[in-house]
Parts: sequence; C-alpha cells; structure tokens
Amino acid sequence: MQVESREELVYLLGEACEIEHGLMCEYLYAQFSLKRTAGEGLTPEQLARVQAWEATLIDVIKQEMLHLALATNLLTAVGAAPHFERPNLPILPPPSPTPSTTPPAGASARCPSPWTKLPAAFSPNWA
Repeated sequence: MQVESREELVYLLGEACEIEHGLMCEYLYAQFSLKRTAGEGLTPEQLARVQAWEATLIDVIKQEMLHLALATNLLTAVGAAPHFERPNLPILPPPSPTPSTTPPAGASARCPSPWTKLPAAFSPNWA
C-alpha cells in the first residue's frame, strides 16, 4: 500500500486510532468482566486460571494502548489533531434489504407480522 497524500495518511491513521481504541475497550471490558474471588463460585484451580487470563489480558491491553499512542503521535507529527473517536457499542447490523421468505403457519394464521409495516414492493407473495 502506498500513501499518496497527507490527507490519505491522516485518514488512515484516524482509522488505525479507531481500531486500536475499539480493541482496547473490548479487552478492558473482558478484563473487568472476569470473576476475581472464590466467593464468586470459582474453585482454587479456576481462580488461578482466571488470574492467568487476566494477566494476559492486561499485557494485550497495554499493547493496544501503545498502538493507539503511536498512531496518535504520528497524527500529531504530521500536523493533525489526535483522533479518539469510535462508534458507540453495540454496533447494530444494517436492516436486511429483503424480508425473510418464511410463509405463515397456515392460511388461518392472522396475527400481526413484520410484513404489515413494509412497503408493498417488499411484501412477500405467498400465492
């Protein structure tokens, strides 16, 4: 990949910042979600394993923080502002462009369905 302009470099570094920031948040969530005591239902063996997982997660989190700092430093080195934006979580998938093709249970099934809110162009033809 060859970067042709400063604007492209700033864009790509901004994307890198968003990726690193997002990953760091996910790893932090995982780390803070771990059980930490035997009082939470862990056996001593499980507790030791969870503590090892936490240590590994902390190492990865530090690496993600470093990656974010490096990308931010590169942004400021080329005269751009630091980039700490990221999409809100959870990110919902876009709506499906076509409805499901599952027919009703029978001809007598007369309950409200998602088809009632769709434009006519999207209504299924069960005939």
